[in-house]
Amino acid sequence: MVYQLSTMKKGMSSCELSRQFGIHQETAWYFRQKVMLAMRNQKHRLLNNSVEVDETVIGGHEAGKPGRSHGRKKKVAIAIEVDYPADEGTPRVRAADARIIDNYSSQELGRIIDEMIEPDALVTTDGLPAYQTAVQPRIHDVWLSDKGENFQSLHWHIFNLKSWIRGIHHHISVKHAQKYLDEFHFRFKNRNWIQACPNKLLKLMVKTSKTSYSQVIAN
Repeated sequence: MVYQLSTMKKGMSSCELSRQFGIHQETAWYFRQKVMLAMRNQKHRLLNNSVEVDETVIGGHEAGKPGRSHGRKKKVAIAIEVDYPADEGTPRVRAADARIIDNYSSQELGRIIDEMIEPDALVTTDGLPAYQTAVQPRIHDVWLSDKGENFQSLHWHIFNLKSWIRGIHHHISVKHAQKYLDEFHFRFKNRNWIQACPNKLLKLMVKTSKTSYSQVIAN
C-alpha cells in the first residue's frame, strides 16, 4: 500500500513501466504520454491572492552551459500562490503552475502571467526589468532575491520539480517538456488526495480525446 501511494504521488518512468509489466519501452512511453495528456485536462483555477513568480531552465547538464545558460534546455516560468504566516516563517505553497517560455521578454512573461494568474492578484518578482511591464496592470511587488532568501518557498518548489525529473525520469525530451510540467503540477495539486487520485485520473482519461501515436510524437 505504501509503495502504491508513493508511486501515485511521484509517478513512474516509462522504462520502469516496461520492466514491471513486461512490455516494450516504446509502448509504455506511448501509454504514459496519453496519461499525461489526461492530467493536462484537469480543470484548475488561476492563481490568486499572493503569487510569486520566477524563471528557471530544465533539461539537464550541458557542457559549457552552466547556470542559466540555456543551450538546448527549456526556459520555464513558475508561479506559486503562497500564504504568509503571522510568525514570518517560510510561506506555505497553496497552489502552483508552470509554463514553457520562448524567452525572458516582457511580452512573453506577460502572456504567461495572464495564463496562470488572476488579474487582481498581488504578484511578487525579483528585479528582472522585464517584469515591470509584464506584470502590468496587476499589483506588483519587487524583492531582491538575496541569493534566494526572499523566495525560499518558490526556490524549494523549483528544486522539487527538478529533483522529480531527475529522480523519476532521469531525462526528459525538451519537445515534451510542457507535458512533464503539467504532470508534476497535477500530482502537486492532488498531493493531499492521493487515495482518490487514481479514480480522478481514470475519469479524466475517459474524457480525453483519442490520441494516435503520430499525434503524440508530433506534440
